[in-house]
Amino acid sequence: MVQINQSKHKYISVIPTKNMKLTTLRKFCKRTFLLSFFLLSSFAFSQITLSGKVVDSKTANIIVDPLIVVTQSDKEVKVDPSGNFSVSLPSGSYTLEVYAEGYNDQIQNLELNQDTSVSIQLVPKEEKSEQAKSSDLRISDIVLTKKTKKVDIASPQMGINKLDGAQIKEMPAVLGESDVIKSLTMLPGVTTGGESSGGFNVRGGAEDQNQVMQDNAMLYNTTHLFGFFSVFHPDAVESLDLYKGSIPARYGGRIASVLDVRLKEGNQDSLRVMGGIGTVSSRIMAEGPIQKGKSSFMVAGRSSYAHLFLPLFDNPNSARFSDLTLKTDFDLSPKDHLSVNSYLSRDVFLFEESISNNYGNIVLGTNWQRKISPNLTSNAHLSYTKFFYNLELDFLGLEFNSNMSHLKADLGFRHKISPNFSLDYGLGATYYDENPGTLNPFGSNSQVVPEQFQHKLGLESALYLSAEHKVDPKLNISYGLRYSMFQRLGPFTTLDYINGPIGVGPDGKYIKGAYKGELSYGNGEVLASFDGLEPRFGLSYQFNENNSLKAAYNKSTQYIHLISNTTSSTPLDIWELSNPFVQPQRADQISLGYFSNLDKGMYSLEIESYYKRTKNRLDYIDGAQLIAEKYIEQQILPGIARSYGIEFLFRKNRGDLTGWIAYTLSRAEQKSYNLGLGDLGVGEGVYYTSNQDRTHDLTLTGMYKLNDRWRFATNFVYQTGKPFSLVNSAYYFEGIYAGNFGQRNDSRIPDYHRLDLSATYTPPGNRPTKWLHLDSYKKEWVFSIYNVYNRHNYTSINFNQNEDTLQPQIVGTYIFGIVPSVTFNFEF
Repeated sequence: MVQINQSKHKYISVIPTKNMKLTTLRKFCKRTFLLSFFLLSSFAFSQITLSGKVVDSKTANIIVDPLIVVTQSDKEVKVDPSGNFSVSLPSGSYTLEVYAEGYNDQIQNLELNQDTSVSIQLVPKEEKSEQAKSSDLRISDIVLTKKTKKVDIASPQMGINKLDGAQIKEMPAVLGESDVIKSLTMLPGVTTGGESSGGFNVRGGAEDQNQVMQDNAMLYNTTHLFGFFSVFHPDAVESLDLYKGSIPARYGGRIASVLDVRLKEGNQDSLRVMGGIGTVSSRIMAEGPIQKGKSSFMVAGRSSYAHLFLPLFDNPNSARFSDLTLKTDFDLSPKDHLSVNSYLSRDVFLFEESISNNYGNIVLGTNWQRKISPNLTSNAHLSYTKFFYNLELDFLGLEFNSNMSHLKADLGFRHKISPNFSLDYGLGATYYDENPGTLNPFGSNSQVVPEQFQHKLGLESALYLSAEHKVDPKLNISYGLRYSMFQRLGPFTTLDYINGPIGVGPDGKYIKGAYKGELSYGNGEVLASFDGLEPRFGLSYQFNENNSLKAAYNKSTQYIHLISNTTSSTPLDIWELSNPFVQPQRADQISLGYFSNLDKGMYSLEIESYYKRTKNRLDYIDGAQLIAEKYIEQQILPGIARSYGIEFLFRKNRGDLTGWIAYTLSRAEQKSYNLGLGDLGVGEGVYYTSNQDRTHDLTLTGMYKLNDRWRFATNFVYQTGKPFSLVNSAYYFEGIYAGNFGQRNDSRIPDYHRLDLSATYTPPGNRPTKWLHLDSYKKEWVFSIYNVYNRHNYTSINFNQNEDTLQPQIVGTYIFGIVPSVTFNFEF
């Protein structure tokens, strides 16, 4: 059935019919290049634009990565993250075929004589009897072959990994809950800072070099319970994209990667509730209509409760977290969509009633998407983000508070000029306000003098333009240019150094630089200003329909820095804005890759190599004191970082058994500049392995569907141990032993490896539940074992003195051994 609404353009609601023919074609991107605009624009005006959106017929949620085929033109259409698609065609009769995993296929005949917009509503597949399923086996095999998600060999985009919520939930996870960030570490080129870290490292980059966004709003801290959980609610996540190679020009401000996480839209038709009850934490998510068919809400929350049981074991410590995610969506008109989202989180840690620590995130954002024409879409974004940290030390009578916040605004456009090229362009700005710390007395006997460290203010702005161009059937190219600028703003007072913030003592060690006074800057006055051009380029050359070669170049700039002397980020780490003494980080990356689909898409192979060089990467001097340091430039040195490697990813895409093998061989190094004062720099001025170096990184992920009731999954991870500085001798002084350290990062922690298993049991169900007055009720049990063979993977190795023997010793610390868990998931 086809319904037509009369307006400037036609808006057609396509309702699926029965007995639809099952066909498909390969998916590839039809885009063009800016310099061809005037040559091809006349052709563009002779074309008719077919555009629209693909949604779930029951929930009105967007459908991630559907396959759309225009049969008569032999074209497949790419769908953007918002579910929108657009394709230019000559006037005439066409057959539109739409496929998506978990939905009934849809075929619809269309007559195009003017620009037309369609709303495609796919119906979820219903459960069938065993007999019906058996009779459909042959036809299902044919359909699966056609709809297999192959490697996109035509797109010039490389160094990108995509996951949806369903894939993340199938992976085993610690403590029975799916984890977005830990799922990413199963992919090539992505490693973790350790089991106590919820952050991640990409191609040898540090954790602060990753731009992490949730519905376009940036996040600073991505962990709960010091890394045991990530901040993303697994039931609220629709999909994610991780860019680690050729980062599109619309992204900026970080130099290693971009993690773009998109939240689900709420159900516009009916109320739906799902959640899970686990051994350590529980979660719940509810979605439903505000005004049926026009607006919706989605609210999701999590809370841990393991701290309630600790007193039973005479354990005086406590650790807990909670978070809340809220999103509302409004279809203001056929052309306008508005979403408003917020996120709140809080972690609390108490150690022997003498140390109290809490930290969290506050995020509020809005996105407005407008379809100006079938070929032009605008996206406006506004968000506020704040990360706060509080520490109370009873034994010192001290309270420390700090926070990092920013206000971000963006406006972007996507413009399809013709079937062979499209443009992305826009602008944006971010205003930073950092409170490095406030010291207050804690307790009636405290001797602490209150002190407020100076706020640090900055403004970052950018313009960008990028294009994608299909030159011929074999060659696709993309290129773009981003211009960014940063201004460090007053009020602020700094020291007027004589020869810089760091000097060299008689023993050759670094000391604080001498100064002759202070320099004061007024409100809004510019302390320092930086800018730069950031070109982006990529190309893909297809040898045939199953094999291609890709190459990319990416230049990026980062104006904020995370100062840390630990191997993984912690909430107490210090953010620093670029200023007269701290230059912005600038990175250049080149990459080359080979991509192949094998056995009609049953398997796929991706091989990528890269080389990245970063200027002005900060490092700390030996013995640096970073906490409560008013002039942090006296503790750090600029330098150069470089990383290079090769990544392999082999996937099995279809069948009851699916999964992948990922391997990365890489190197990450850095060195500091010398100051020209007779010093050699950190590590005597030569390259040394950085904290993020992992020579070998191997992961195996497998998922097996035994039947409709049982599913199994497994992970195996192996990584070279992370570098650290080892004590090579010790001396006795005034009753204690002190260590002499060797060169920076001259040793390694023992190699990291573990095996995880999970089994999911789905009881017979999806039937009405009378006592709850529900039309349907689904449930499942998830049984998982993290670290099956109880490997003690050390997160750190430290030098100290044994309390009993008073002898020096080296002690390793690990977080997890074997961790079994059971989770009950429900949905109604």
